[in-house]
Amino acid sequence: MLENTVIIVGDSPFLATIEDKIHYLLERYDSIGINNAIRLYNVKEHVFLDDKFIPLTNQYPDVKTITLYKYGDMIKNCKELYDSYSFNFKKDTEKDLMKDRKLAWCGFTHDFAVSYCIIKGYKRIILAGTADFTGNKHYITDEDFNYAEKLKENSKRFLEEVCSRRAEICTLNKDSILEVPRIEINSLLNK
Repeated sequence: MLENTVIIVGDSPFLATIEDKIHYLLERYDSIGINNAIRLYNVKEHVFLDDKFIPLTNQYPDVKTITLYKYGDMIKNCKELYDSYSFNFKKDTEKDLMKDRKLAWCGFTHDFAVSYCIIKGYKRIILAGTADFTGNKHYITDEDFNYAEKLKENSKRFLEEVCSRRAEICTLNKDSILEVPRIEINSLLNK
């Protein structure tokens, strides 16, 4: 098992290719689920983005939730509360996530989740079905996944140029658009 490693589980169609192994992976490593991942996977923590997912906190009361304070709209009754800011590459390129203790936002939940893992001190962050941008459907709920190209590019740059300064960002998806190291799921299970 790799030390100081966390798995972030998203909702991209890539999950179908690792469905038979992901449960073993989540048993071995710390894990964070983004949005609907809680419906399918036994992740250790779950990141909710604004009040769209508040009903899940009642449905799954034992799951630790990280609720975001975003644009002044605080969600109450959360176990952890973090302030956040919208990352702007024109003025925030030198902003330090650790110094500010704020979760950065470029347009997607995975931005928050990666920021959270860095602030928590993880040295290796492995993306499993998140930040893939390889399809226009979610895997777990089959909802449409529509995103603006500008947001995608901002998020890509944020992960590659900002987050990678603080932690090793890897992806399980060999087809990911991210220019970060690829990792084979079997290599994680064999360590």
